[in-house]
This record gives sequence, structure tokens and C-alpha cells, in this order.
Amino acid sequence: MNKKGGLGRGLSSLLEEKVEIGSGRVHEISVIDIEPNPDQPRKDFSEEGLQALADSIAEVGVLSPILVRKKENGLYEIIAGERRWRASKLAGKKKIPAIVKDYETREVMEIALIENLQREDLNPLEEAMGYQTLKEQFGLTQEEIAKKVSKSRSTVANILRILNLPDFVLKEIKAGKVSLGHAKALSSLESDEGKKLLLYEIVKNEISVRDAEELAKKLSEKKRTNLIKKTLKKDPNLIEVETQLTQKFGTKVQIKSGKIKSKIEIEYYTQDDLKRIIDLF
Repeated sequence: MNKKGGLGRGLSSLLEEKVEIGSGRVHEISVIDIEPNPDQPRKDFSEEGLQALADSIAEVGVLSPILVRKKENGLYEIIAGERRWRASKLAGKKKIPAIVKDYETREVMEIALIENLQREDLNPLEEAMGYQTLKEQFGLTQEEIAKKVSKSRSTVANILRILNLPDFVLKEIKAGKVSLGHAKALSSLESDEGKKLLLYEIVKNEISVRDAEELAKKLSEKKRTNLIKKTLKKDPNLIEVETQLTQKFGTKVQIKSGKIKSKIEIEYYTQDDLKRIIDLF
């Protein structure tokens, strides 16, 4: 069998590749006889989302069967549909509809990865790491990845560029504070100083993607020696400290430097808010 034959096509095409006459029927399998894939790319499952799905399954059942393969120990390993399986257990279901197919380990990993990349709640960093895995482990080109996830090659290329950003930016992307559009604007800047300044505006002042692009353009056009003075007139190191303090206290924090004395301002809006901040000290 040519293992590369299925590469470069969409998930549905890859799944259909293994269907033979008489196979692909839906079976009711005991949930305790099913195991998750240990190499499943998705590690975190929202408790709130699982509970909502469990409530739906309790009401109307599992509408789409999961995909599994049979292991040598007699149990079944999930290829696609771990979230449905987890929610079914949460709903108290004893069995779950499943399609049993014979896949090799390489194909299982690829299908699991592509299924996760087609989720709507991925943050840009998770998506970029998924594309990188397809590129490195499966030898796919950007064009082949784009076909599999139904996106343009340029979109895939832009998302992969995120991985070149410094750790202090990746941290904010992972936290959900920087969107893909913002990340693209940050990627257009060469220096870490410029990225810190733009990140400050994105995270602290919540500027739009369009404003971020405009600011990135201005920062790129200026000499780096004038960047701090003419854009925000603040030391990037102080900006980073402000950002950390703002995250810690959950409210706006400003560090104001003076020639003789300096001060730190922490905003609060209610007495309860003040008490919460004091408790953090």
C-alpha cells in the first residue's frame, strides 16, 4: 500500500479511503471497551463544553458515530471523536455508536491531527503547531496542508509564521489575548522592541487588528532608535512590567517615571474591586 497516497486530500477523503465492501457499518460499542489515542494532539477539553455536549447526548443521543480501530488486546482505540466519547461517559451512556476501521498508526495520527485542526475553537498557536506537525512528521507541503484543512496556502503560510514569534508573544497568543490578525501584524516587525511596543497596545489597550497593522507599519518605517521615543515614549522594559502587573491585578496598572520621583498607579472601580486588589498584596 502506498502510504503517501492519501496525503494531500481532505479528511473525508482520507476516511473514505479505507472503506471496503461490507465495512463502515455503525456498531454499538461499550464505552468501557474504548480507549483514547495516547498520541491525540488535543490534550485539553473544556469542562463546560463537555457538559453541554453531554446534556445534548442525554437528550437526543450521539448523532455522529465516532471512528475507532480494534487493538490486539481486544479494546478499541479512538481515531476521531474523543470529545463525543468523553461526553457520552459523562452523560451516563453505556454504549456509543462507532465505525470500526483498520488504520495504521501513521494514518491514525494524521486523521486525529486533521480532525483537531478543523475545530473552530483552536487558538492560532495550536493551529500553527498542528500545521508544523503535518509538515515535519508527515512531510506535507503547505499546499497539501491547505487542501486537508480547506484553507488557502497563503493562510497556512501566515499561520506557520506565528511560530517564529518570540516566547513573550506566544504566551499571549496561547492565553487568547492575541488574535491571528494581531499575530500577523506582530510578525511583520523585525525587532523585539517593536514587537513589545505593539504587543503592549494590543493586550493593554485592546486595539483592533486594523489599528495594529497601521501601528506596525509606522514602527517598521521608523528607525529603531526613535521607536520608543516617538511611539509610546516609554521604556519597553517598563511596558513589560506594566503588562505583567495588569495581568496579576486584573486591572489597569501604569508606571510613571519622573526625574525626581516615580509612581505606580493601580486603577479600581468599586470598593469590592479595591478589596480584591488589596487581598492580592
